[in-house]
Amino acid sequence: MRRAYESLADQNNISAGLAIGDDVGNISDSRLSHGNHSIVE
Repeated sequence: MRRAYESLADQNNISAGLAIGDDVGNISDSRLSHGNHSIVE
């Protein structure tokens, strides 16, 4: 299982890295917006 997972990760390294970067940005944005909403409420 590890070998299959690692080979898939290697093949998709660039796209996975970009997707992870986007996810991190989205999480930061939602945390900020949730924080603002909770402060407003």
